[in-house]
Amino acid sequence: TYLEAGAKIALKFQDQAEVYGSIGPMETTDPQDYLCVAEVLYQAGIRKFLWETFPEADKLLEVIDRFCKDHADTLHITSFAVFPSGETRLGVLAQEALEAADKNPHVQAMGLNCISGPYHLVQLVKNLPTFQTPMGLMPNSGYPTMVDGRLQYKENPSYFSQALAQGLNYGLSYLGGCCGT
Repeated sequence: TYLEAGAKIALKFQDQAEVYGSIGPMETTDPQDYLCVAEVLYQAGIRKFLWETFPEADKLLEVIDRFCKDHADTLHITSFAVFPSGETRLGVLAQEALEAADKNPHVQAMGLNCISGPYHLVQLVKNLPTFQTPMGLMPNSGYPTMVDGRLQYKENPSYFSQALAQGLNYGLSYLGGCCGT
């Protein structure tokens, strides 16, 4: 499959960078579909998983728990997509999703990504409680605009890095980027 082939190509570079299998929301509510994707990645050699852009924690954590029953040798990072208001597209508060992930023994790191730019995600983190699980941010580079029928992100890299770096003042363990970076 393309998924397996992509994982094997990425793993050729694991001596130069950490390789994660990235799994995001799909057009399904069946946990078995997520387990199938994770299993293909695992069989290809992936042992680190980034579950990103999820709108809620409960179903995601159920999938991770089920996967870890058979694959205890894996590492899992969860990341939730939130609007500047601090809510996901399903109306779940960032703090609620992070609190659930923080309590899960199979989650080694957690964070927020997508939908919002660096300034807004840093502002959200500023008002969150301290968690035991390492936390990070992977915002969009800013907000997209439509140019000639294509979405483009026009924020400059200097703004992105300076705004995101402010998150280090609030105990973040990792920083990264999502759409437009």
